[in-house]
Amino acid sequence: MDAEGGVWNAEWEGHRVVRVAPDGTIDRVIDVPVWKPTCCTFGGTDLDTLFITTSRLMSGEEDLTKEPESGGLFAVKPGICGVIDAPFNG
Repeated sequence: MDAEGGVWNAEWEGHRVVRVAPDGTIDRVIDVPVWKPTCCTFGGTDLDTLFITTSRLMSGEEDLTKEPESGGLFAVKPGICGVIDAPFNG
């Protein structure tokens, strides 16, 4: 979740991460250079970096030749900051 109430979602086998605005529309798309993004979270000193994890799961040799960065970690500054997570207290 970000400071403006948007929710970020890594789309498995989608080559992208999307932001769903509070009104339910997709208003941002971040293309990822690999087929299988898995999760994303904000980090960095100012929570202004979106970190994106990816997977190599069930990727064959040909897939990995095309996308050698599969399984890597990517970072992007989307122009929106995240929020500090509030731990569950119950």
